[in-house]
Amino acid sequence: ELGHHTHGKVFGYDVQRIAKGHCELRINEHEAQIVRDIYTRSAAGEGARTIAGALNRAGVPKPRAQKGRRDGWSVSTIRA
Repeated sequence: ELGHHTHGKVFGYDVQRIAKGHCELRINEHEAQIVRDIYTRSAAGEGARTIAGALNRAGVPKPRAQKGRRDGWSVSTIRA
């Protein structure tokens, strides 16, 4: 209700610390455009594998890989 952010990094947003224990999400326009492109492609009928492949081939910046996981866009990254 208060707009506080309680979790880690979210692709498409930056976490802005407002005060101790109070962070809010702010749209990161560069990353948000990538998210919009993913939604547009999906709405046009492209599958997650096709979208991930296109983003990787185009060298589109990707979310930071979690420890022990492969770097790059994947089906699970698109779905998330």
